[in-house]
Amino acid sequence: MRYRTPQLVVLGVCMLGTLGLQEEGGPTNVFKGGRSPYQVDQPNPAKPPKVYTIPMRGQLGTDINSALYKQVIEDAKAKQPDLIVVMLESADYDQVEYTGGAVDDPSERGRFNQYDMRELVNNLKQDLRHIPQVVWVKDAAGPAAVLAFAWPDLYMSNNGRVEGLGFAYMNAGHPDWEVHRKFLAAWVGIVAGFLEAGGYDKILAEAMIVPQNKLSVSWQGRKLIWRDDEEGTYVVDSNDRGVPAFSAKVAEDLLLSKGTVDDLDDLLFMLGYREWDRTLVDDKQDGRRIVDEYIKRWRDAYKKSQEAWRTYQYEMEGGGESDTGRLGKARKALQDILDAMNRYPAVETRWKSRGLDKNAVERMIREIRERIAAAERAKQQRPSGSGGGSGGGRGLGR
Repeated sequence: MRYRTPQLVVLGVCMLGTLGLQEEGGPTNVFKGGRSPYQVDQPNPAKPPKVYTIPMRGQLGTDINSALYKQVIEDAKAKQPDLIVVMLESADYDQVEYTGGAVDDPSERGRFNQYDMRELVNNLKQDLRHIPQVVWVKDAAGPAAVLAFAWPDLYMSNNGRVEGLGFAYMNAGHPDWEVHRKFLAAWVGIVAGFLEAGGYDKILAEAMIVPQNKLSVSWQGRKLIWRDDEEGTYVVDSNDRGVPAFSAKVAEDLLLSKGTVDDLDDLLFMLGYREWDRTLVDDKQDGRRIVDEYIKRWRDAYKKSQEAWRTYQYEMEGGGESDTGRLGKARKALQDILDAMNRYPAVETRWKSRGLDKNAVERMIREIRERIAAAERAKQQRPSGSGGGSGGGRGLGR
């Protein structure tokens, strides 16, 4: 059995703004319903199901967010599939090549907002509740692992992982033990809500969060009886310095996963379908098209916003109080950043880790407008030939 030490793995995540406990508003419960995806449970078992895939790949909170999947939901409704496959691929460490950035780039670590993640899951499970759904975990290491457990029918790829819930323990950190205890109880409740929505026991959630917790399991047929001690038939976790990390094999052995597959054909076969309608998948007319386009657009917009920030810094450092031309260019650069944030919430999410949000940008734009107005008034009032002073910029670093 492998373990992960939260103090080592998730410290960077905590520092990058995953403190979703401090957010306000949004749903407080995770929807527990859903139709069975198995062939034997369908009204017309002989019909090959039309499959619609929904990828959740990349960084939690930017590439994966509720606003994006509202578009996917509307598209799925229009396409009227018989089966939805949610494909989860989001890792914060050891394997993040699919984000397009450097391996283990701290800026690519997940940003967990409990309300946005609840809204994402609830929208998919409620708005599409008439369509059977199954989750296929290609890799889930970090806060995104909570999504793996939100559906009762979970399958994994051979190289897949489900681990990293120790982020919640780190986010509950506080020098005052009593405050830490209360924060930890809140975080356990938050994470457990996602697991319970998929039919998993709260004891499992606690063990995957709190290093000191023990975990063992017994079986009654295919029903799992989890224990928070070492008295079960199989001891899963006796280590008090780490939390369980489930590979595909271990997850299947423990019946956390219903099976291990490496392609859609295998998955559909395990669900009982010998044939299935590949039209939407082969023509890329499912969720992949929307998700891929969104990720490319918001990341391009973020790069342009970084360029705009450098323009703002340059113009502010070189302009004086009376240099309305450069102040105007700086204001336009900030407006470009604000427009990108308004169009793509992921852009603002990424900037927040650098201390900048829409409110701050709007304030800076107002300040520049006031400076331009003041400079124009001064220009009208002063005699011709007099000059202006020097000014300076502000920055968030590179």
